[in-house]
Amino acid sequence: AAAEKIFGTSVWALRLPAVLAGLLTVLGSYLLVRSLFNSWEIAALSAFFLSVSSWHIIYSRLGISAVFAPLLLTWGAFFFWHALSRGQTITFVLGGISVGLGMYSSSALALTPLLFLVTALVYRQAIKRDFTHTRYLTSRIQMLKGLGWFFFALFAVASPLVAQLAQSSADAAWWFSDISLPFTGWNVSLLFWPVQVLAAVGFIRSIVKFFKSRFAHVHFSTVHTFLLFWFLTTLGPALTTGNAALLWQLAVLPVLCVFAAEGLWWLANVAEDWYHARDVHLLCAPGEPGKPRRHALCARESVAVVATVLILLLGSLTITEYNRYFFQWASNTNVTRLFPSNTAQVLETIRRTPDSIIKYIVVPTAAAGQDPFLAAQPIMFLTQTSTPEQQKAKNLSYLTREQYEGRQYRRGAFVIPLE
Repeated sequence: AAAEKIFGTSVWALRLPAVLAGLLTVLGSYLLVRSLFNSWEIAALSAFFLSVSSWHIIYSRLGISAVFAPLLLTWGAFFFWHALSRGQTITFVLGGISVGLGMYSSSALALTPLLFLVTALVYRQAIKRDFTHTRYLTSRIQMLKGLGWFFFALFAVASPLVAQLAQSSADAAWWFSDISLPFTGWNVSLLFWPVQVLAAVGFIRSIVKFFKSRFAHVHFSTVHTFLLFWFLTTLGPALTTGNAALLWQLAVLPVLCVFAAEGLWWLANVAEDWYHARDVHLLCAPGEPGKPRRHALCARESVAVVATVLILLLGSLTITEYNRYFFQWASNTNVTRLFPSNTAQVLETIRRTPDSIIKYIVVPTAAAGQDPFLAAQPIMFLTQTSTPEQQKAKNLSYLTREQYEGRQYRRGAFVIPLE
């Protein structure tokens, strides 16, 4: 809404917030993972995988509202985790507000309250076991108070959405079904296959640590409970409804990047230890003239070799994702069909035309199985004509190419082709 007030009914009002959302998701991912693992290396790798993900870039560019789901969930998770360890009420409230707002952008967040509830329960068991009795009682009171504020803020923000869905079955159906993948013909995975392998390694390690903590400390690992339930709750709506479309999978993308980062860092450490056990040489930079060689900068040869391999791997992933975005996706014929080049001109025409004039927008022919009006969604969003009531109020309707050729529109109306 703020962008629309600044830029008016233009493409900038749609795309700029999404671009900022994509950038802030990367920042939030780094801060969250660093607080979870207390490791800047895993946090940096996670942020890297997310930042070069071609799908994350695509949706950040297109301005589809689903890109706000990973943003608000990531920051909500960061605030929640930060508050959980420090007992700050205001941070709990910020976390609840973030997650509540995220539900407006995607139904993939419908089950995420379970994520925070289960994490809080596991955290309670952890502090009961690890803290002194007095400290445990104090921390438990702070946690319960903060948790109450978290869920109060979450449901207070999300309650208008819940009320609307309860009153209108059509809105509820749209909320759960308007998630189809708009790129038929370019069906590629959410992650490039080497990142998938790393994410699988990290996922398995999380499961192992989840149960290992139970046997070693008599409570489950809070960190890995959090990550595993993030994975399950964001994929839960897709699994229960049988619709695993990519717009829903965007909410799980940040945690997949965390798994990939954890897997890669673990493999790097294993490789470094294995190499060092077989070659203990040091690599030293030349010392300064006149100073003993012991003052020269030295590192284990194994560290240098593994670091070089990591740099080459991350560089190759960057090149591959660049190719997926700029060549494979951009050259796909469905992209030009779904994202017309004259969207900005059509928006300007609508803005200058009074609401009293009857207007029709002719959308391009969609691929089989796709929403026939998918290409017009940016215009529907910016002109607030997504529902039949809104379209009637502004005298703006949408026609498929077949309806236009069949002359299924009022004679003398203003017809605007979207192409």
